[in-house]
Amino acid sequence: FLTHCQSHFLNVGTSSTSQNIKIVSYNVEGPDISIFNAFERYSSFRDDYLQGDEDIICIQEAKQTGILESVFSDYPYTYITKYSTTHNDWDFSCFCHRATDQYMVILSKYPFLSTHNQLIQKDSHGDGWQRKVQYVRVDIGNDLDPIHVYNFHNSNVPEGASTDQAESGLLKFKMYVWMTQFKILNQDLTNDVFMVGDFNLNSYSTVMNILGTNLIKHHSGVDYIVSNLNHDDNKGYYDTSNAPNIISDHPAIWASYVVD
Repeated sequence: FLTHCQSHFLNVGTSSTSQNIKIVSYNVEGPDISIFNAFERYSSFRDDYLQGDEDIICIQEAKQTGILESVFSDYPYTYITKYSTTHNDWDFSCFCHRATDQYMVILSKYPFLSTHNQLIQKDSHGDGWQRKVQYVRVDIGNDLDPIHVYNFHNSNVPEGASTDQAESGLLKFKMYVWMTQFKILNQDLTNDVFMVGDFNLNSYSTVMNILGTNLIKHHSGVDYIVSNLNHDDNKGYYDTSNAPNIISDHPAIWASYVVD
């Protein structure tokens, strides 16, 4: 992988200006949602929660991505990655074993210089979901070096179960980040890197210990935005899990950064 893609991940030049970048992480699904129509749910997120200044939105568990793209038509740059179940139950509607598909999506107001995705692991429990990571290198203009955004949906932890598989998944995710940045695991990141997603680990200290205690983290429950840049407390969340119109069981979290 590194040999094949090396030319796509190199830095380009140096910068003398700065740019404000706001990044969102949002898992759009959940068992207790009250709005089931995809267009209504995506439109509610767009119209009732977002402020209009979000530059990059990283989404996990999306469905009907065509509708998602139409609702977010002013985000001209979209990267979509499918991930599926691998332990597929018998579906009596077709008398066959049918996989269930979901999608990870990165929506951006800035163009992608390169994209990549990779399978991190498969769940050993439940439906055996594939767990993938998306990577985009983004040109934010103003003669600035590109930023590097990673969107990851980690293995979930069944109630009462060990967190070992989720911790292993997060470590593999970190290794992927470091490999695409051509770093060893104990070396500081020199590019502007954002690790985003549903990490499925409630323990803040566990996530810190795996990804690196020197990094700056913003989180709500299992949802994280992690970077080597400081957000200067310009962060928050959109409570999309609040009744009566529950459009996810996750809040959407956001953080803003000055990139220079």
